Amino acid sequence: MRDGIVQINTRPLRHAFLVDPTDVDSLQRVIEINTFLWGGKFNAIIPTFQDSPENWYDCDNINPQDIVSGYLNNFDPDCVVPMGRCSDYTLNLGGREVIDHPSIFFVAAQIQGTAGYGISLFETLSHYVKNNEFEFEIMGTPLEICMPRFGDLSHPLLSSLFGTLPENITEILEQKFQNYLGVESVNISVSNYVEFIKNQTHHSPEYLFTDQVRSRRAYLMGINSLGFSRFGSSSVIFFFDAKKPIDIIDYWNLRATGRTVYAIPKHFAQEESVRSFVLDLIGRNDASSDDAEADSTAWIRAFEFAHRVIKSSSVSDEEFLGFFNEFFNSSQYIQFQGDYPSMWGKLPVDDTRAMRSFSAGTAYHDIFDLPSNDGVIVKTLAPHIKNHSSFTHTPRFANEIYVSVYNDKLIATSVLPEGFKDMSLFFESNTNVRASKNNLVRFVYEPEYQYQIWLPPPEVIFDSWMKSHGWEIEISNAGHILAQIIKRLGIQFSQVFAIKGVINLLDKMNNGKSLSQEKLWAKLNRILQERSNDGENLEFDAADILKKLVNANVLQPGMRMGCPNCNQWSWYSVEDVEYMLKCPECFGTFDFPYKPRDEVKWAYRTIGAFDSPNKSEGTFTVLLLLRLFSDRQMLNGSMTPLMSFNLKKQNTSDKDDEKIDGKEVDLALFFQMLGRDSVETIFAECKTFGSFKDGHIEKMEILGKRFPDAILTFAKLSNLTAEEKHNLSDLVNRSSNPILILTGEDLLRQNLDEDHNLKGYADFYELCRRTRHKYLECV
Repeated sequence: MRDGIVQINTRPLRHAFLVDPTDVDSLQRVIEINTFLWGGKFNAIIPTFQDSPENWYDCDNINPQDIVSGYLNNFDPDCVVPMGRCSDYTLNLGGREVIDHPSIFFVAAQIQGTAGYGISLFETLSHYVKNNEFEFEIMGTPLEICMPRFGDLSHPLLSSLFGTLPENITEILEQKFQNYLGVESVNISVSNYVEFIKNQTHHSPEYLFTDQVRSRRAYLMGINSLGFSRFGSSSVIFFFDAKKPIDIIDYWNLRATGRTVYAIPKHFAQEESVRSFVLDLIGRNDASSDDAEADSTAWIRAFEFAHRVIKSSSVSDEEFLGFFNEFFNSSQYIQFQGDYPSMWGKLPVDDTRAMRSFSAGTAYHDIFDLPSNDGVIVKTLAPHIKNHSSFTHTPRFANEIYVSVYNDKLIATSVLPEGFKDMSLFFESNTNVRASKNNLVRFVYEPEYQYQIWLPPPEVIFDSWMKSHGWEIEISNAGHILAQIIKRLGIQFSQVFAIKGVINLLDKMNNGKSLSQEKLWAKLNRILQERSNDGENLEFDAADILKKLVNANVLQPGMRMGCPNCNQWSWYSVEDVEYMLKCPECFGTFDFPYKPRDEVKWAYRTIGAFDSPNKSEGTFTVLLLLRLFSDRQMLNGSMTPLMSFNLKKQNTSDKDDEKIDGKEVDLALFFQMLGRDSVETIFAECKTFGSFKDGHIEKMEILGKRFPDAILTFAKLSNLTAEEKHNLSDLVNRSSNPILILTGEDLLRQNLDEDHNLKGYADFYELCRRTRHKYLECV
């Protein structure tokens, strides 16, 4: 049976270059390196300072480490390359591989035609020539390469726009491809600048080549952006100061997100061709009439303007508005000055996703018969342009590994937190692999190589992860029970529990209480009628619900019979019914009744974990939470869950640690929303019928301090009491952790309709904010 798939995407290695903005030579060197690398235009340049910069985009109290950490968090590079004096700076780079010698990118170019840590421009050209040489012979036209000359214009600006190579690499390029290349030098000036930028798209090679169709295939061979499209918010105008290196860096990083960026230096503002091009680009038209239609058109253009024009911090508001004063006939619509997105801070989800979502090919491998110690045999996936087939001492490209498990009766590992260390749980060793923000990344040295991926269960993953944070875990009795329930029922079975009223009915039937078939049928029909009155369109009828509960061993059918010795009625399972029966009340025996209509009644009772109020406390809510996070009609994400475990801390003298040592956590999981990059860590306190006491809230608060990035979730099926609202509001004010509040209104439903509070959130922080505002009336 196929239980899931392993998806492998191949992509370029992702580098981040640390550059001091005052070091123009290093900035130029970075541009040369990235012109030479396949996919280099998508690598980040991180402005790096030795001391805290003044007036950093109006951010107060920001230090160099904050800036570097923010860029690393958003771009999530595989390797970091300190340039120039930055190699002397002491910085936390998140455990990423550091390339200390940038010259390694060029050392193999002359001998092998390759690039250290990546695939070279030579290889992309070789691939193109190999696959198109007959076309050249027929057409008699070589592939034309443009080597721009910049004259008096800002050299770093135009280098970043059009690409540039060191002289020795240019000579090698001409020697290796002299039979296939036509090299043309082009002078770029203010007057012809627009001609070189107006046709670019995010698949463009930035005019390193003059033939756009061929160059697009040669330079970005097979890289598909999974983030922005060509139109809408993907295409922006960047108005900046070309003489400021920090503005050049900002332009580069803006383009590295996957957008098409039209770079408009303020020094070109008086050139008529530039002004006409920009105003036409953002949709200038005559809005001089006073009718409503013209007003509406102007408003739409104002909206487009607000989303497609960005200015640098080096440009004053006066310069910005002075350039765009022709956009509208009336200045009333120019109320927006597009600030540069804070790539060192928290960005919109689509921005951060675009930074990391590039693929050059995909392969799939089936997962069979989990859990298994055999793992999955996969093969490295190479991009089509990969020509160099022998082993190298540096990685050439990267494979991203995604795991999807379809079988909802399997408690499987699907996602990992960023920076997870113990890769030997998945691979033969910890080397050449890392846990990125959204997947496993394997650095590939050989294009043809088979290897094995093991899929350890979640308890193994959490055990390793918690130990790395100084804690040990032990699965509690409730955790073992929940695991068995999921293996028997599957997470999606909780759709039955999500019918409002079913859990309350089961609660009234536990602890040995039985309910006659007639009464149970009537109660189920009443529940369905109430749901229908509330506007819910359920796919079940009473027979469906009863059948599912019986087949899942939540309810057990049997018979109620009266004992003639003590006149007490008792319930007997179908398996226990014999010709001679034993009364559980008086222990007397009696014959099976001969008048079944009067003396025998079909009845049902709960069994197992669902028959004990103590065992089932929190069980339903945990199951419903798992469904909320994973079901396609709910939040629809991937997760690695751990149900109900006890915290253990050895030899601690910390008072807070002592308070939660031995305490039970109802649920922990790593969660990734479909279409989102980041993996969230979530701890949950769950109540089915109980309430959140001071001890529960204190435990979660301390847990949040130990895991400051974790989301603390409080979930219960009933409404919050006034005392709970007060205590949770106090926690929100004290804690720096995001706090998610959920009740039966969120969990006891079949789907999240478009109007529901949890639908369509931007990220998990927004989701938490919404629930806090809804249930606690606080932000």
